[in-house]
Amino acid sequence: MSLNIPDFYDGQTDYITKFNTAFSDIESLVNALEQDLATIQASITPGTLNDLRNALINYVDNGGMDIWQRGPGPFWGLNNYGPDRWYIDTDNGIILSKAEIDHSESHVTRFALRTYGQGVIAQRISNHICASLKDIVVKFGGWVKTDTANVARLGVFNGLTNQWTSYHTGSGEWEFLSSSFAVANPLAELSFKLQCIGDVLAYWSGMSLVRSNPNTLIYVPKLYSQEMQECQAYYEIGIIDIGGVGYLDIDGKRKLDTHVQYNTRKKNVVTLDVDIETGDISYNILSNTNEGFTIQFVQDADPLLQGFNLQDVLWIAISLEDEPWYT
Repeated sequence: MSLNIPDFYDGQTDYITKFNTAFSDIESLVNALEQDLATIQASITPGTLNDLRNALINYVDNGGMDIWQRGPGPFWGLNNYGPDRWYIDTDNGIILSKAEIDHSESHVTRFALRTYGQGVIAQRISNHICASLKDIVVKFGGWVKTDTANVARLGVFNGLTNQWTSYHTGSGEWEFLSSSFAVANPLAELSFKLQCIGDVLAYWSGMSLVRSNPNTLIYVPKLYSQEMQECQAYYEIGIIDIGGVGYLDIDGKRKLDTHVQYNTRKKNVVTLDVDIETGDISYNILSNTNEGFTIQFVQDADPLLQGFNLQDVLWIAISLEDEPWYT
């Protein structure tokens, strides 16, 4: 390709030759790019696309330690939870609490899990994910910060053995610890673990577990709304203000039936913990599924108060607790 330009000459520069040379170079570059693009397109197979897609799926819930439905802590005691989906798996006096961190310092999120003392914090990955892992390499990792060397590390338990990363160096800075393991057959169990073996202060955030083999594993974040939905499938606290006149039943008592539909379908049927802060009111659970429940509130009726409004006196705190960490 060349460009014909009307002849002109300033006595010093041959512009026609220069333009033709430049466009010849551009033509060669375009041809080379077209060949490279054809090579790339030919190399992208459905399997390659699946690998790329899977590399962006983080199977850890609340890996950025953003969701704390139980409050900021402190939390302690075997099997108790701190940040959503993370529980104390081994208790040697470890205490959990929420910490706010600097984006520029952490590289990952706004919040972190702060631990003091010795123990293991774990999250058990859902069984349906374990069943899907086969003939692949799984990588896991996360950001850790502590001032003491050789006390803090990450790991996974595959149902038989623990696979650990190296320890944090004790630099006092955020370090990304990671490792990998091969999965030949579907796993019966998979737990992500945060281990601290010294009575020291440590911070944890940006946890990832992916079912592919990228050259460099980084934290794979999720949208906050997605994280909340996934966490609320296991645990949710709701404060419900019950309102309405109710009805006078044939037994002489005033009753109010209320149905609560969950925003997120629960993994299992929830065990309801109903706290009624107004006296002289009882309740019956009429139905209870993993999608919602119907509850009936009962109060002795006063014939002189036929228009009695339960909303004026009734404040119900309902804890929708459901942590089937084994599912």
